[in-house]
Amino acid sequence: MAEDATTADEIPVVVPVGGLQPARRDRNEPLGPLELQPAPAPARVPAAAFQRLWYACQARPWRSLALVALQSGDAGLAVARGLEEVAAAASRPVLVIEALGAQAGDQAALQARARLNGQGEERVLIALSSFEQAPGGIPLARDADLVLFCVRLGEARIEEIERAIELVGRERIGGCVVVRAGR
Repeated sequence: MAEDATTADEIPVVVPVGGLQPARRDRNEPLGPLELQPAPAPARVPAAAFQRLWYACQARPWRSLALVALQSGDAGLAVARGLEEVAAAASRPVLVIEALGAQAGDQAALQARARLNGQGEERVLIALSSFEQAPGGIPLARDADLVLFCVRLGEARIEEIERAIELVGRERIGGCVVVRAGR
């Protein structure tokens, strides 16, 4: 019997991104040699900063988290969407409620929605505009279990932060998230 010129050490092994997983078989099909097929491509990995923020928020129990922009713009919504990605990757579903521009008449509906959705296993992220732009967000932030202020780098004033803390209540404040200008 002639020996094969190639040895096992010389055969290159190529593993696709995501590794290998056993091929799916019909339960009635007899077992044979193990077949491998490429694993599905991994989902997009959330940014490390959002991952760190998500895990820092887990230090306190919460069902609802308000993300309040302290300047005009949608910094709170940008942070909520980043946290939503992390939660999805961690198999912890969240609902993002966009309450940007909330006014006095919107409060009852938004509060009811946040409470309803916070009753199950799903957590609620409430993105709010600055209290100067949308004072209707104040009671929504007060109703949240945890509040994060989202400030743009170089634009935050200490007076704004102190005023927002007074409006919401120090006991609810989880911290301040600094985002790049333009968010």
